[in-house]
Amino acid sequence: SSAPPPGVGRVRTALGLAALTTCGVVLARSTEGRRAAGTAESMMPALLLAVALLGPLIGRVASVAIGGPVGRLSPVTGFLAAAALRARPRRFAAAVTPLVLAVAFTGSVLFVPVVKAAADTAEDGRRLLADHVVQADGIGIPPEFAAAARRLPGVEAAGGLVSTTAMVSVGDSGSHGVEARIVDPREFAQLVDPGVTAGSLDGLRGEGVALGRHTATALRIGVGATVRIEWEDGTGGSATVAAVYDRDARFADALLPAPFAAGHAPDRLASTVLVRTAAGADPRQVGRELRGLVPDYPMARVSDRADYDAARRHRQESAGAVGRLMLGVVCLFTAIAVVNTLVMATGERLREFALLRVVGTTRGQVLRMTAWEGGITVAVAVVLGAGVTAAVVVPVSLALGGTARPALPWGWVAAVPGGAALLGMGTVLLTARLALRRKPVEVLGAHE
Repeated sequence: SSAPPPGVGRVRTALGLAALTTCGVVLARSTEGRRAAGTAESMMPALLLAVALLGPLIGRVASVAIGGPVGRLSPVTGFLAAAALRARPRRFAAAVTPLVLAVAFTGSVLFVPVVKAAADTAEDGRRLLADHVVQADGIGIPPEFAAAARRLPGVEAAGGLVSTTAMVSVGDSGSHGVEARIVDPREFAQLVDPGVTAGSLDGLRGEGVALGRHTATALRIGVGATVRIEWEDGTGGSATVAAVYDRDARFADALLPAPFAAGHAPDRLASTVLVRTAAGADPRQVGRELRGLVPDYPMARVSDRADYDAARRHRQESAGAVGRLMLGVVCLFTAIAVVNTLVMATGERLREFALLRVVGTTRGQVLRMTAWEGGITVAVAVVLGAGVTAAVVVPVSLALGGTARPALPWGWVAAVPGGAALLGMGTVLLTARLALRRKPVEVLGAHE
């Protein structure tokens, strides 16, 4: 007779369904491109809001779908657990929500960077044709290094990538800032495959430029369009779009031919020089020849393709370690929220436990009933948390890698729900055991 009304609230349910529908529509359209991946990643809070709003409805459905079989499996303690879930769906929702938050937040923060790193590695591998990468240590590498490398035996092509910035506009539209690379048009196509989708790099001569797909989309232009370029030195000029390419992520928004752009750059020092070995030549011998140039150019660090890829993976792993450290701090606060919620949800049931004891339920049966409830709560929370994580990770993987089955570290995949289950069940059982230490008559008397 003291149980709250069994309804789940029409307004709350309607808001939850509306939030869930909106998330579904947005996520379904967020499966292509890096910008779409960012949209999918940002939907996690909205998904968690939908789960929180629909918590009582989820509790009602879970009490029927799971509570029925549990009641038949365990006619006493399972029946009591299912009845308790049906009687208080809001309490169930309050217990589920922080666990869903813990699983979903941890999974998203752990796995989205893994998907992004894999996509970046794959795109960089498809884009880079050179088998030696010379990077600047400190100041940049002068153009004479690329010219000297080009004259070495066994070298097919060598060219530097000079970083610069510019403002690009079309007509009276607003200007867009771009991170550009100044390249040697004679060598560039043999060293880098930017994934041209329209036009050709053969037009990257004179006053021709190539634009990344995202920049071309933002400007709403294509091949043959004329753009206005404002250089870093304060001068301006016009250029014709010769090509549009799609492998622009973490590379360049625009490609500018050196004869056209070098005079406007603050300096002509390259951050990277790419070298490609000729067919039939020994790449190791080319590497030794390149290292022979280092005494004259001490700022140059020569790496073969294997060393370059290994260094890139090491940087990604280092960044991931810092992210996991920050995640650990956040998870600690999330665990405190989970423990507090479950402790309060169990602690307020002292009178309920006492009444069960008075009518003949043993202490062990009450503990097993609590274990069934905790198990159902944790199972539902883990499934919902995994669903929210998948709803974010899968669109990000489709947008960046073109696959709905990203390669994830399965140790962490098992650790996230396992840790949530251990935290939830351990808290519920420990709190229930402490609550049952008081005599039922004392609890009922204190309540009266």
